[in-house]
Amino acid sequence: MSDRPIQKGDLVMVVKPSFCCGTEDFISRIFTVAYVVMGAKGMCRHCGDISFNDTAATGEITSVGPEGCDIRRLKRLDPGNLSEEIPTKEELTA
Repeated sequence: MSDRPIQKGDLVMVVKPSFCCGTEDFISRIFTVAYVVMGAKGMCRHCGDISFNDTAATGEITSVGPEGCDIRRLKRLDPGNLSEEIPTKEELTA
């Protein structure tokens, strides 16, 4: 796996809790990055914290705007090695 930045088209999985309130609700969610926004202004759905970060967006639009996740919480996946590469939720939260 290369150390290149996450970019459009990458398959990613949320592997870390949110930095503001520690919610683990989206851990293990997998999505394809539709676009990346550098220095995005985002709001946590759980605690309402507003922060600026680099965000990988899913391309899904919700009632509050585009769906996305702080890049620091993501792991890029190689679709060819999914069975070996995807950690279980127990491994992620241990």
